[in-house]
Amino acid sequence: MHRNPPPGTTEDAAKNNQNAGGTKTDGSEREAITEAVKNASLDSRKAAAAEAVKSAADRNKKDVAADAVNALPTEVKKDMLADAAQSLGRKDREEIAASLGSPDQQATNRIWQMIVGAFAIVFVGSSIALIAAVFFGPKDIQ
Repeated sequence: MHRNPPPGTTEDAAKNNQNAGGTKTDGSEREAITEAVKNASLDSRKAAAAEAVKSAADRNKKDVAADAVNALPTEVKKDMLADAAQSLGRKDREEIAASLGSPDQQATNRIWQMIVGAFAIVFVGSSIALIAAVFFGPKDIQ
């Protein structure tokens, strides 16, 4: 069973365009909106992007936001996602971290190599110190 989108939403307009012209959206309308956004100030673009997400139906908000995020450069995308994650609660952040998965076998092996290497350095260093202490006599060991 398919429900009609609420009146006044972008999906309602798209449905009306589809019913009238046989296409989802009018190409000239899309071009006009794109040109208006390109010529708008930064604050107006932010407001337009926020309104695009707000006015989309709940089932499409993820797609609208994902398209906007995917259009960002990598560094900006990382910063934005880090900021978004910080706004979540601890439990939500843990769920996201779990969904990203654990390190692969190569990374896990490298971590263990570092741990074992650090212990080996400490062991060798302390052994050298004890051997040197034997040559300097028991009174100077400390």
